Amino acid sequence: MTDLYDATVVGAGPAGLSAALSIARACRRVLLVDDGHPRNGPAAQAWGFVTRDGTPPEDLRAVGREQLARYDVTILDAHVEAATRTDDGFCLTLTDRDDTIRTRTLVLATGIADILPPVPGMREAWGAGVAHCPYCHGWELKGRPTAFYGTGDDAFEMGRFLTLWTDRMTVVSDGPADLTPEQRSELDARGVAVDERPVGRIEQTDGAVSAVVFEDGARLAVGAVYVKPDVRPRSGLAEALGAHANPNRLLVTDDVGRVEGVPGLYLAGDTAEKQHQVVLAAASGTRVAFALNHDLLVADTPDTASPEA
Repeated sequence: MTDLYDATVVGAGPAGLSAALSIARACRRVLLVDDGHPRNGPAAQAWGFVTRDGTPPEDLRAVGREQLARYDVTILDAHVEAATRTDDGFCLTLTDRDDTIRTRTLVLATGIADILPPVPGMREAWGAGVAHCPYCHGWELKGRPTAFYGTGDDAFEMGRFLTLWTDRMTVVSDGPADLTPEQRSELDARGVAVDERPVGRIEQTDGAVSAVVFEDGARLAVGAVYVKPDVRPRSGLAEALGAHANPNRLLVTDDVGRVEGVPGLYLAGDTAEKQHQVVLAAASGTRVAFALNHDLLVADTPDTASPEA
């Protein structure tokens, strides 16, 4: 058993690093546990983070770790296998380690996993021309012939939205597009083509996306493919402790990251956020830290009630 930490943060991406920083700056004793598998690992750069636009994700994480060195933060490269409630907080079990972690509060910043469509070549090109967020990657992919892979409202919204970055836009629906006549009319007015042929694979040339290849052998030359992947929490720790997911598989918290019904448990970053970007994940971590520090302060308030006569 370790000594009791004020807070343990699991996950050392932007959300976890930001949470650990603000908790530690409130003179708390913090443990940061990182298993080294960030969601944005496949990306070469992180975009849209003011003063850090275009910085490789691994550099952001390295600088974040360096800046924690001046505070009472212990960093542990390990995987949290299980977490249980205790009288004074939580107990964490780590893979391949005999010791356990005791902590008053627990911040899970473990992120989400992207579940891509089972199209050959899609996973291989993830981060190399296959993207999910034009705010994250649109500038770098702008002007290229572009496809959005999907159907229905997603195809309509992304099909028209991506015309901000390209005037050569095609919705590739891999079967019936499930668009209303009004949606088709607007896409057509914006110059967005709709191709409903079954897709065979995503093709790369020299490490970059080059074509959508249909099952009939025809090729649509593209320089970018966008997709809206399904997502799920990358860790089951929160749900095992009592957190609940909404229909979109995002875990439910209050507006500052507390998991209702599980005192001392907080979620930061993509696990509970609807919008996913590095700068938003970092902001989420800070917001959670403020709530956690306040909650510990309240918990530690001395009992000032007058003794009974």
